[in-house]
Amino acid sequence: MVSRIITAGKFGFQAIIRECREELGIELDKNDITFIGSVISTNKKGDIINNYFNEYYIASKEVDEAKLQLQEEVSEVKWIDKDEIIDKIKDNYNGITDKEGC
Repeated sequence: MVSRIITAGKFGFQAIIRECREELGIELDKNDITFIGSVISTNKKGDIINNYFNEYYIASKEVDEAKLQLQEEVSEVKWIDKDEIIDKIKDNYNGITDKEGC
């Protein structure tokens, strides 16, 4: 899962395309990704409250694993079958995130 905080005026699909290129060396375009859901979450640390709106996408593209260009912030790469990810989404995002799906 690649992730990025998106600033006002930007879209989630733009971030996933950019992050896949920067973190993995995978070139995607808008036709390679499908929006699959979103989650609203809040993170509280002392007096600081951060509210997040998380979007999730599936990328569908043939990728040669030997050509991946992993950046140092990437801890691992795991391929997940489409049916497996759909089952996790139907099960309240079980195994994808600890946040409750909406």
